[in-house]
Amino acid sequence: MEKLLAALHLDDPASLKRALTTILGAVTLLGINPLLAKWNIPPIDDANLAMVAGLLATFILQSGANSVTAKLAAAKAAGDAAADKVKTIEDAKKVFDEVKP
Repeated sequence: MEKLLAALHLDDPASLKRALTTILGAVTLLGINPLLAKWNIPPIDDANLAMVAGLLATFILQSGANSVTAKLAAAKAAGDAAADKVKTIEDAKKVFDEVKP
């Protein structure tokens, strides 16, 4: 299961949360009116469905922005820590060899 999640880039809990929110939100928005019609309840108008879809999109975009911001902060901290180790050119070569992918 972990390999499947990693292949779909859902191994990060925040990514998985965004994917599940997107899927469940879409299923709910698409399926609510037929379900209400089946029970003889008046359907929800398109303006209200669009409002809920906008709220879902806002949540998903905000979560993605927070995730990117956290990754950038972690990368900056790692870069600052590596820069603190460098005093001479030889130190720079050692640090570069450590972080080289």
